[in-house]
Amino acid sequence: MTVKSGISVARGGLEYARVAVRGRLESKILDQLRAQLGALVDDGARYLTLDLSRVSSCAPELADVLTWADLRAGEK
Repeated sequence: MTVKSGISVARGGLEYARVAVRGRLESKILDQLRAQLGALVDDGARYLTLDLSRVSSCAPELADVLTWADLRAGEK
């Protein structure tokens, strides 16, 4: 069974967000993930939990997206 790729977000107050990602993390989804993480940080989230338990495969660029999000959150 193929899992459709996607991103879902749950907020737990202004400073907390849980981001769940599923399926194959290819460049299009990674671009969406970067944009979503940036929007959350811009909106006040300081504590991000990323759930990758339903990811079936990912491009190596995932590490770049996570590093970028960590640096961006540290700037705020």
